[in-house]
Amino acid sequence: MASALLLTVAVLASGCGAATTTSTTSPTTSVVPTGTLGPQGYGSLKLGMSYADALSTGQLEGRPQAGWAVKDHPDAEVCLTKAGGLMAIFGDATMATPERIHLGSTLAEVKAAYPNLKRAVDFEYVPLSATTGYEFLIDFKKKKVYQWNLSTRSETCFN
Repeated sequence: MASALLLTVAVLASGCGAATTTSTTSPTTSVVPTGTLGPQGYGSLKLGMSYADALSTGQLEGRPQAGWAVKDHPDAEVCLTKAGGLMAIFGDATMATPERIHLGSTLAEVKAAYPNLKRAVDFEYVPLSATTGYEFLIDFKKKKVYQWNLSTRSETCFN
């Protein structure tokens, strides 16, 4: 599964459209992640699907002007635009990557799960697939995963 993704470690700065799309859930070790975000999406929500297709899954709640979230996961915000479709899903405390990286995972755990972690100018990344155009973006605070998302390389939600 890891080969279908690109892991990028970066600070996420701005929101998607009018909504802020960075999850502010604090990492906690008392929550055990049960859902898997990746390698292509979460449940029936798949990166790259159209705006209408994403809404028709029934897995989203919210409004275009206020932002979207995964139903039953209010901290798992979604970047969904009419022009770009589903471009990013932010992980919450109940989600993990297929390699079990989640909020609160240490930098050492990320490096163990993704041994070819590399550093770019202002982020770290792991090239996992040149074909999907998907990536994990992870923000570290005190060497622990503070926020993360699964996104397309062509996303226009942040950065």
